[in-house]
Amino acid sequence: MPSTRLAEAAFVGRVPEGLDPLDAAPLTCAGVTTYKAVKVAGTRSSDLVAVYGIGGLGHLAVQYARIASASVAAVDLIDSKLALARDLGAEYTVNAATEDPVETIQALGGADQPIVLAVSPRACEQAFKSLKRGSSSPFQPTISYSYPSLRQFSKGSP
Repeated sequence: MPSTRLAEAAFVGRVPEGLDPLDAAPLTCAGVTTYKAVKVAGTRSSDLVAVYGIGGLGHLAVQYARIASASVAAVDLIDSKLALARDLGAEYTVNAATEDPVETIQALGGADQPIVLAVSPRACEQAFKSLKRGSSSPFQPTISYSYPSLRQFSKGSP
């Protein structure tokens, strides 16, 4: 395999000397995606960010939310992923296979920003229902499924 590739300059970046490209790679697509979610949500230190899906993207979202000084509730179905989330700074972990994430997160006061990275309509529904009442957080599911149970788009007054 050649050590160089030809590419459009507008779509490449130089990896700094001394940084292994394998270590830098996750910060491009996955890193930008999750950083943007935290940034667009306007995450602050007083916020609770609920991250649904602690995988290749979710573990980065946990870290970016913590860098923004937010509290993090990590939601997944696998205990080892939840342990990773806790190691990365999540204060709360919810195993959605054994407990209701909506009930648990609402008991914490509700999520200011849910970030859904699990490819599951159920996770999107749970994230929406876990929003704090009156939250102005953007909720933009990016999975192409229909959401018949998401009839409302505001968590304001009933």
